[in-house]
Amino acid sequence: MTYKIIFQYKPENDSTPHETSQDPELIFKNGEFIPVPNIGDSVSYSFDNTRKVFKVVNRHFSYRLDPNGGDFCLINIIVTDIPPDKISVWEKAS
Repeated sequence: MTYKIIFQYKPENDSTPHETSQDPELIFKNGEFIPVPNIGDSVSYSFDNTRKVFKVVNRHFSYRLDPNGGDFCLINIIVTDIPPDKISVWEKAS
């Protein structure tokens, strides 16, 4: 099975996340360690060529099972902003 993680940004007052995701794509093959953050975790990644820190607010797993062996799992991680006064020193450094 192939796994793809997509981080999608959702502004706090919006009902749905933006269509754009992080760069570059995160793709993992079966047997590789897949670091999937939990709701409430903070994550940092590159978005629009800038490293940013966000909070995970939701996760969604979509599975496509293929009898020919092309099984696929898409993991959508929905993130939002962390208020500046809530960002730890470690998060600011990442």
